Amino acid sequence: MTRVPTFAIQQLTLYHTLNTQARASDLSVQLASGKKSDAYSGVFKDAFQLVSMETRRAETSQFQHNITIGDQRLELMDTTITSIEDLALQLRDTLDRVLAQPDSAGGNLTQIAANLRDGITSLLNTRYADDYIFGGTRSDVAPVD
Repeated sequence: MTRVPTFAIQQLTLYHTLNTQARASDLSVQLASGKKSDAYSGVFKDAFQLVSMETRRAETSQFQHNITIGDQRLELMDTTITSIEDLALQLRDTLDRVLAQPDSAGGNLTQIAANLRDGITSLLNTRYADDYIFGGTRSDVAPVD
C-alpha cells in the first residue's frame, strides 16, 4: 500500500485513478462494439476533421479542374496566335513579291488581303466552351465583326 502524506494528494491520486479506469472502460467498449462512441459527442472531433478534409479535397479538385481549363484555353490561344502569325507572314511574303515584280499579282492583291483578313477575323473569333477566347471581359460577344 502506498502512503499518501496529505488529503489533497490523496484526492489527486484518486481522480487520476478513476480517470484511467474510465478511459480503460471506454476503450474496452470500443474494442467490443467496434464503434468509437455511442454518442455523437464522442466522434465530434473526428467528424469535424472528416468534413474539413472533404471540403479541402473538393476545393483542391475544383482548383485542379480550373487549372486544366486554363491550360487548355492557353494552349488554344497559343495555337491561334501562331496561325495568325503565319497568315501575317503570308501577307508579308505576298507584298514582297508584288513589290519585287509589280506586274505579277497586282490585281490579285486585294483578293489575297481580303482572304487573309477573313482568316484572321475567324481566328480572333475562336471559341472555347461557348466563350470567345479573345473576348476579354465580354467573352459572350465576338471580338471582331
